[in-house]
Amino acid sequence: MTNDFLKFLILPYQQKKTKNKKTKKMKNSILTLCAVALAFGAVAQTNTITQASSGSTNTVKMTQTGNTKTVLTQEGASSSVLTFQKTYLTNTANAVNINQAGSNNDFISDQKGSTNTISTTAAGNHNDADLTQNGNRNSVSLTQSGNYNESTFLQTNNNNAVTATQSGAGNKASISQVDINYGTVNLTQSGAGDVANIYQGTSNSNDIYLNSDHNTVTATQNNNTNLSGSTLNIFQWGGSNEITMDQEGGLNLTTLTQAGGAYNKIDALQKGNSNELTFTQSGGTNWIGLDQVGNRNTLTITQSGDGNSIKGLTSTIGVQTGNDNIGKLTQLGSENIMKFSQVGNFTTVEATQSGSHNTTNVVVGSLN
Repeated sequence: MTNDFLKFLILPYQQKKTKNKKTKKMKNSILTLCAVALAFGAVAQTNTITQASSGSTNTVKMTQTGNTKTVLTQEGASSSVLTFQKTYLTNTANAVNINQAGSNNDFISDQKGSTNTISTTAAGNHNDADLTQNGNRNSVSLTQSGNYNESTFLQTNNNNAVTATQSGAGNKASISQVDINYGTVNLTQSGAGDVANIYQGTSNSNDIYLNSDHNTVTATQNNNTNLSGSTLNIFQWGGSNEITMDQEGGLNLTTLTQAGGAYNKIDALQKGNSNELTFTQSGGTNWIGLDQVGNRNTLTITQSGDGNSIKGLTSTIGVQTGNDNIGKLTQLGSENIMKFSQVGNFTTVEATQSGSHNTTNVVVGSLN
C-alpha cells in the first residue's frame, strides 16, 4: 500500500475535523450568502441561491463566484451547511442541491471548475458529508439515511462520477478519484458500522503507462447481523480496471488492489462473518471471479503477469465454502488458469504457479 493511499485514508478525516471546528464556531441562526459575478467581455455570469428552512439553530454559509447555482432545503434543528463554488467559464454553471431532514447534520462542499454537480440528501440525525470537486463535468449523488453516517469524497480532473447510498447507522465512506478521467464509483452500504475506502488514481503522474481512465467500482456492503460492520478497501490505478464487490455479514475484511495494468477485472462475493479476502493484481488482462461463503475463512490471491485468471461466480469453481478455511493462491507468469475450490471446515490450500501456459484444478475437503 503506497504512501499516497495512506494519505487518502487519513487526510479526509483530519480535514473534516478542522472544518467541523470552524463550523461549530459559527453563530446559530445566521445566513451568510456571498455571490460574486464575473464578466467575460459583454457576457455576465449569474448566481442563484434558493433556500427553504424550517426548524431552529440551523447554520448556512455560502460563497459563490462565477456562474453557479445552489438549492438548499433544511428541515430540523442544529444542522449546518458550508459551501464554496467557483467557475471560470460562461454558460457552464456549477450546481449544488442540498436536502437535509433531521437534526445535527453537517454538509461541506467545495467545487471549482465548470459544469460540476453535487446532489445530496440527508435523512436522519448526525450525518456528515464533506465533498470536494476540482475539474469539469464531475458529479456526486449522495444519499444518507439513518444516523451517524459519514462521507468524504474527492474528485479531480474531468468526467468523474460518484453515486453513493448509506442507510443504517455508523457507516463511513471515503472515495477519492484523483488525476483520472471518466472514473465511476457506485457504492451502497446498508446496516451498521460498515467502512468503505475507495481510491482510484495514478501512482506517478509522470509515468505515461498509468493513465487511470475508465476505471469502474461497484461495491455493496450489507451488515445484517448484530456484529460490528465490515471493512472494504479498494485501490485502483491503471487503465480500464473494473471491481464489483458484494459483502454481506459482519466483521468481514476485504482489500482489493489493481495496479499499473490494463483490462483487469475482479468480481467477488463474500458472505458470512469474520472472513478475510485479499486480492492483488498487477499486469494486464487478469481476471478473478471467486465466491467465499461461511465464517472465519481467509483467502489470499496474488496475480502478476498477463492472461491470468482464477474463476468463480458466473463461471466454474473458484469457491471457498465452509468455516475456518485458509486459501493461498499465487500465479506468476502468463496465460495461467487456476480454478480452485475448497469445501469443508478447517482445511488449508496453498497453490503456486510460476511460468506460462499452466492450468490447475484444486478441490479439497467436504462438508461431511
